[in-house]
Amino acid sequence: MFSGVPKTVSYGLIIGYGALTLAAQIIILREFLTLAQGNELYLGLALWAWLLWTAVGSLTGGRLAVIRPVAKPTLVQLLVVLGICLPLTMLAIRSLPTLMHWPTGLAPTPASLGFWYIVLSGPFGFMSGLFFPLACRWLQEDRSPTGLMGRAYALDALGMSLGGVLLYLLLLGRVDSFWLAAGLGCTVISLLVLALVLRGRRPWILIIVLLALTGSLLFQGDVLSEASRRWQWPQHTVLAVKETPYSVWSATREAEQISFAANGLWFFSWPDPQSAEEQVHYALLQHPRPEKVLLLGGGVAGLAGEILKTPSLTRLDYVELDPRLISMAQRLLPDEALQPYQDQRLRVIYQDGRRFIRQGGSRYDVIIMALPEPRNTLLNRFYTREFFAEVNACLAPRGVFSFGLTGSETALSPVRRSFLALADATLRQVFPEVVVLPGLTWRFFASPEPGSLTADPEILLSRLADRRVELLYVREYYLKANLSPPRRAFARKMLEQAEPELNTDLNPQGLFYGLVLAGMEGNGHFSRWLPWIREMGVGKLYLAAALLTLVVWGWSRSVGLRGRQAPYLYSVFTMGMTVMGLEMVVLILFQISLGYLYGQLGLLLAAFMAGMAVGSWLAGTSLARGAAARSLALGSQGGLTVLLAFLGFGLPWLLNLPYLREDGWGQLIYMSILILGGLLSGVVFAVQGELCQESGAALSLSAGRLYAVDLVGATLGTLGVSLLIIPCFGPGQALLLGAAFNASAVAILLLEGKRRGRPGF
Repeated sequence: MFSGVPKTVSYGLIIGYGALTLAAQIIILREFLTLAQGNELYLGLALWAWLLWTAVGSLTGGRLAVIRPVAKPTLVQLLVVLGICLPLTMLAIRSLPTLMHWPTGLAPTPASLGFWYIVLSGPFGFMSGLFFPLACRWLQEDRSPTGLMGRAYALDALGMSLGGVLLYLLLLGRVDSFWLAAGLGCTVISLLVLALVLRGRRPWILIIVLLALTGSLLFQGDVLSEASRRWQWPQHTVLAVKETPYSVWSATREAEQISFAANGLWFFSWPDPQSAEEQVHYALLQHPRPEKVLLLGGGVAGLAGEILKTPSLTRLDYVELDPRLISMAQRLLPDEALQPYQDQRLRVIYQDGRRFIRQGGSRYDVIIMALPEPRNTLLNRFYTREFFAEVNACLAPRGVFSFGLTGSETALSPVRRSFLALADATLRQVFPEVVVLPGLTWRFFASPEPGSLTADPEILLSRLADRRVELLYVREYYLKANLSPPRRAFARKMLEQAEPELNTDLNPQGLFYGLVLAGMEGNGHFSRWLPWIREMGVGKLYLAAALLTLVVWGWSRSVGLRGRQAPYLYSVFTMGMTVMGLEMVVLILFQISLGYLYGQLGLLLAAFMAGMAVGSWLAGTSLARGAAARSLALGSQGGLTVLLAFLGFGLPWLLNLPYLREDGWGQLIYMSILILGGLLSGVVFAVQGELCQESGAALSLSAGRLYAVDLVGATLGTLGVSLLIIPCFGPGQALLLGAAFNASAVAILLLEGKRRGRPGF
């Protein structure tokens, strides 16, 4: 039926499908990330929903391809449906806060997010899953099936890689995401119309409908984009939304106050003189004569102006990651908010705060960190022992480091108490002196020299009088009340009641408590079962890997086609689960090391898919030339085991590499890890597909089943690693668990080869 179809046409369709699906995945994941207030761990939840639907679609497509031949225009029609689904999905995601009446500033529970991720990713995910097995069936019509699945998988991965690279280089951070979605949809529809015309087929009604749909998207795009942004913040007046390589910044007005948020997470409001005064002057009063001050974030929230009131100040360095935040604030805020930027003592530095601290070019009398709580990886890296040690190295003798966390003046929940105790214990691991001031915001002060800090209100009032700074909220009445002995005793009692824990880069307990607190705020069940999993211990998960090995081995000895395929299906399932876990770990580590994952997401995913394309293509070509599939299967699965074990044990060494903290080298190292992981996983998929066919399964059925099993494993890997393993046990254990599961797959392949007497092993 398909004889005569040029190879370039069939290959081009598959590459185009891969490019469209990965570009759509990145665009939609970024929108989901905004719903989750920028928490990167929820990327796993979104990927899980996406891959789950793709797996269902792939399984369905494999069965359809066996039952009936694939009609010639089917693949093109699927691409058109995907092009239409993409902008509609975008609009649906942005409308959720309005439709569900979600309170602004409060993240939905993981269960609620998971439900809506499943609902909204369903149409696109299912339709995209149909494509791969149908494409394999199409390619099989006039080509040898040997190695064909590997080559098709390679073309799919190549398209995904190209889509990710083009999206990164040309568009992300420069064009609104809705315009990206609409543009991709219009491109696909336009190509269909062109193909119909060039082939001499002119179904004018269909062409007119498609052109009308494309025109409405192009000419009404601005209206739809602006309306959808209003749907995201239904209780506020949206003043501006700006997508950058770092995040989506939004500015909204409520009454006389303008609030700024990054990826939906509140950063600051203006005017807020009480917060600005307390955040700045409590810290500055801890030093007898502050001259050089470093401010991490919050400058446009009024903190820079408060610091500049200090008469002894000679230099203020204000570090802000994203220059577009300041440009947006300068456009929206009144002149009085911008006056500090005319002061010659102020130097604005556009750089990641942690990387600036790590460089250690200057020593400061006071360092004030004005960042939100560690609700995501980007923020948690500013509350770890490693970061506190870097801050310590940048402080002058008798210097002061200060930050604040949400608390309470009267009572604390056990989880909130443990969260505050985590910050206190981590600080005390680095600094010999720590003072905690309770209140609605608990303020932490630390110094590298004992005796530098004081809780005596008379000393602080004396310093305030000497500076002759007129303040409204930091004055005698408030100072004496906030620093009263009963309040300090209350704070110490609360902190001592919690078990001592540490927040580190490789054991991010701040993320754990952030997830639990998010569950409590949304009345979800997350706050109950996540601590239970941590108490259960990681050893139970290694036991699960061993038990699963026995189950699969028993299944493989059963009679029937699926029993014969069990070792190969389990191998692909394990590969999908562990490489997606590896991908999640690399994304988290990239955020820890470099701090700008949002803009690099497409490039990192493209690197992984490029490796998978190369591995699949090489394996498919080798199989077509007579290579032993069983030897390749054992080598690739064993290679994944070694890679994951090496990274798991070597993470402390890897994160301490100086090259990892530099833009070029850091990107190259992380992309190399993903390329290698993708290459090995591509080989695994291709050779296991060949082994499934050797066991008696049809090509299209094997393609659909293996693709589905791969994606089901990937869903468990993303969900388990992002929401369970990393916050409970750290990224190192996530990698070592992946090595254990791959080792179990290797063991089953060895036992299967021995049982059948295959010399290939």
